Amino acid sequence: MVYPRKPLPHADQVEHMKALVRKFRREVDRRYKEFFAATGRRSECALEVALLGRQIEAARETLKLAEACLKEAERQRALYFAPFGPGDKIFAEYTDYLRNAKAEHLLVVDVLPDKRWVFAYQVVQLTKAGLAHKRQMPYPLLPLPGRKFRLSDLPESEEAKQESDYLRQCAKTSTEMAVIKGDLDLFKPRKRATGETYEYWRSDRPSV
Repeated sequence: MVYPRKPLPHADQVEHMKALVRKFRREVDRRYKEFFAATGRRSECALEVALLGRQIEAARETLKLAEACLKEAERQRALYFAPFGPGDKIFAEYTDYLRNAKAEHLLVVDVLPDKRWVFAYQVVQLTKAGLAHKRQMPYPLLPLPGRKFRLSDLPESEEAKQESDYLRQCAKTSTEMAVIKGDLDLFKPRKRATGETYEYWRSDRPSV
């Protein structure tokens, strides 16, 4: 396949992936029906049953990978629409859910999809040195009406710059691998002790 190829609009990519996930779910159901048909008789062919079982495993694995790809397509759409991206330092003024007024310097760690608002920032508070708080877990921040966001004016040390550059490079890499190249190496399997893959996760890497 020759690159670069023109990618579909983000909304179309999400719809294509949703259709593919539905297709792979039907495939898993069909494989199970074939397996139960072969094992529901009084006698069976052991090799046939073993092969049909392997087909179930392969179909389930493909479905889990497709589900991870769908999540990433939705994330890429969110990244596209968000005014700020991973690595950006922002100053946010807003009222939280307890009606407390907030004014914080934040680091955008990621941008995630949101069904109602299209995207949500994944953020962590910044120290006075412009570094992410090491002991704080990132949390979501929605672009609700009335909330104000602008670039932070905190001074940026070399360490803080490297922190931001790493997040920007990871976002750039994931976009290139997911949207431009369709590189499935972006996703890594998480396995149970039995060796069965139970999900795929996006591997943020600073290089392709």
